[in-house]
This record gives sequence, structure tokens and C-alpha cells, in this order.
Amino acid sequence: MAGAEEDEAWAQADMRAMRRRLLSLIHRYYLVAISRLPAADLRATLARGLLVAGHCYGPLHPVHNILLNSIWYAAAFPLRDADRIDVDMISNDGIVRACHRSLDGLVASLRHFCPHLSTGDALWNLMSAHADLSAAIALANRTSRSSAQTAMRPQAHGTFQAAAQAARHPNPGSFGLFASSVLPTVKRDIVLFLRTTHMLSPMDIERLTKSLVPDLPNDLNDQPWGS
Repeated sequence: MAGAEEDEAWAQADMRAMRRRLLSLIHRYYLVAISRLPAADLRATLARGLLVAGHCYGPLHPVHNILLNSIWYAAAFPLRDADRIDVDMISNDGIVRACHRSLDGLVASLRHFCPHLSTGDALWNLMSAHADLSAAIALANRTSRSSAQTAMRPQAHGTFQAAAQAARHPNPGSFGLFASSVLPTVKRDIVLFLRTTHMLSPMDIERLTKSLVPDLPNDLNDQPWGS
């Protein structure tokens, strides 16, 4: 299905229900991500990055996307002291806003990659895929997740820039480049690290930062992940 008319196949009540379920799931992802970040780094640098740019869309699991998108933004666009947000100020309102923007980005990226989908179709596929973009693409195209990930690569920049624009990301062009060019080069090692390390330490944040923003001064490049 495609086009605005095709959304008539979905009752508005059904679409609202799918959005509510997805927003509830994404909210849980944010709580998990926040619980994995060290409080000192949230206070110093990461709180604003998480709230304005730590969206759950991207090439990885939604929780991993939230973590890495937040860490990347905080490093790539450093905050002034006046911009810093205390960890106690990460309120429900801020998280709810981030959830809505994440969902807008997920729908936009899925429809950018699969233009035959209506908004209702996109919501259904995202709900079925637990808000995981590559899994939703696999469902929409009736293929495997690995095949979907391979097919995403040539369109990754446009897909993730479209997501960031829909989500009102502060720097959608930069995010598109990060998600399509930088993240794939370090994805394998970082994903393995995040799967085996639940609570991140300040040193972990520093090392992730220097992998995600490679033009920063990096004196930790020689240290293997997980050491």
C-alpha cells in the first residue's frame, strides 16, 4: 500500500493504538538506556545529548542506538556549561518528547526505505518488529534481517537523514553521515561490547566517544574493547 489514501485501510483508532504501544515500548528502551549510563557522565555531558539527539532509530538495537546516538552527539557537539542538564532533570516530559520524536524518525526512515508502505503499514511493521528498524524492513520486504541490513547500506545516508529530519534532530545531516559512514566501521566491536557490558563506566564512555568521533584526540586507540 502507498500514499495517503492507503491509510484509510487502517482505522484511525487502530493507528493510535499502534502508536501508543510503540511509544510505551520506546519509553522502556529509554529507561534501560539511562540505567546503563554512569550518573556522573549524565550530569556532565550526556543528559542533553540523550534528550535532544539520543533517538532510538539507527542500524542497531533500539537501546544501543539510544546509547550511541547520545554519546556521539555529546562528543561531536560539546555543550557549554550553561547548557548542561542535571541527571535529576531528565523528567518524564523530556523522555516522552524523545519517545515521540524517535517514533516519528522510525516511521520516516522505514517509509523512506520502503516507499510502498503507508503510515499505518509502517506502524504495524515497527510494532511487529519491536521498534527495531532493520527487523521492520525485513518484515516489510519479506526477507531475512541480514538481507535487510545488507540492502540498507546503499541507502543508509538518505534513510537516516530522513529519520533525523522527521525527529527534529538538531543536526540531521551530520547524523546521516555518522550513522551511514562512521558507525558501520566500528559496529561489530561496539555491539559485542554493549552485549557483554551492561553498566557502562566513565572509562567506557570515553572509549566509546573516541571510537564514534574518530577525529577527537585519541590516546586509547591501542586498547582493545572489553579490556
